[in-house]
Amino acid sequence: MDAYRAESAAIMEILRSVTSIIEKVSVDEAYLDLSSSFGDFPEVDAALEAAASVAQELKRRIVSERNLTASIGVAANKFLAKLGSDFQKPNGLTLIRERDKVEFLRPLSVRSIHGVGPVTAAGA
Repeated sequence: MDAYRAESAAIMEILRSVTSIIEKVSVDEAYLDLSSSFGDFPEVDAALEAAASVAQELKRRIVSERNLTASIGVAANKFLAKLGSDFQKPNGLTLIRERDKVEFLRPLSVRSIHGVGPVTAAGA
């Protein structure tokens, strides 16, 4: 577990090189807020595409510097970003544009939502 924590700390440092606004959820999961970097974009989808380029660079650095992979979801909110990060595990990068979010969500099972287990899903 100590080695796992050490890797987590090293990866968090890589993430901090992009933004100081990080919400660490667990030893292997975090949300980055890049809105201050891309808030001047004329439309949300253009900002998201720029953020996806940052995410691709983060993935490259994590492989290069830590010899590990990362799954990343890029979206306008944490809910969609979490779904995106789970969508192409392992080692995926999923961009959910605002214009495509309904199309992305429609085929998913309610079980795709973090925290929804079999009992809750059975009632859905």
